[in-house]
Amino acid sequence: MNIRRFKRPLIRATVLICGIYMIVCSLMYFFQHRFVYYPVKAHVAVPSEAGVPWEDIFFTTIDNVKLHGWYMTEGNAPFTILFMHGNAGNISHRTMFYRKFISMKYFNVFAFDYRGYGKSKGKPTEKGTYLDALAAYNWLTKTKKIRPESIIIYGRSLGGAVAAQLATQVPAGGLILDSTFTSLNDVASRVFRFLPVRLISRYSYNTLGRIQDIKSPVLIFHSPVDDLISFSHASKLHGKFGDRATLVKTCGDHLNGFLGCEAVYTEGLRTFIVNIVKSRPVFKKLNVL
Repeated sequence: MNIRRFKRPLIRATVLICGIYMIVCSLMYFFQHRFVYYPVKAHVAVPSEAGVPWEDIFFTTIDNVKLHGWYMTEGNAPFTILFMHGNAGNISHRTMFYRKFISMKYFNVFAFDYRGYGKSKGKPTEKGTYLDALAAYNWLTKTKKIRPESIIIYGRSLGGAVAAQLATQVPAGGLILDSTFTSLNDVASRVFRFLPVRLISRYSYNTLGRIQDIKSPVLIFHSPVDDLISFSHASKLHGKFGDRATLVKTCGDHLNGFLGCEAVYTEGLRTFIVNIVKSRPVFKKLNVL
């Protein structure tokens, strides 16, 4: 009798715990987009406030979503950076990047917002972000008539996964992965250790899985003390790329590392561009060496 009286509350507690766990898993499954995307509609700055000349650009994806971006130029810069930001905010939160790129005199910059971010229409999805990046690339090559070999695809954080996907689809002068993960599920598995993330995830953003199809030279920026996406992600990406990629260690945390590490970014970008110029006969006449 005593054993039965002990078992009943134990069974009830077990059922209750399992029920709560299933509810949590269900909520994570149906609302996981809220953990992936943090779009902000309002702009907090414009490039001119950082001393960068710019123009508003509106363009449309193949699934008819109207997107917005900024095209920023610096004289006769030989390369154009196609910049893909992370999962939060919008293009107006990255003006310090554009200022740095433009100040180097090597780059024009085209930064755009994914659907649902900033002035772009629609709602963000994984497939949608890939279509958005392709539309931005097509705007550069078809509307601005920029040669593919002059385009540097640059993705930061989640944007790195988008950039990697784009680099498997189109030719480019180079690919830059800044503070990027191997896959979104690898990050989520560490954050939500108690959940079966890989079973319930509806997202992939598998940067590591794209590597075999990327032919461009690759530069990887990552901080050893990144507090959101650990440096091990960069090490794995670099290891998979092998000699095709250069890994540059930056500094600071995930969100603010760039601000205290501009000199490292400058030298990394300069060396990357010089190596591209040396390896491509079409760029031999460029005065960047």
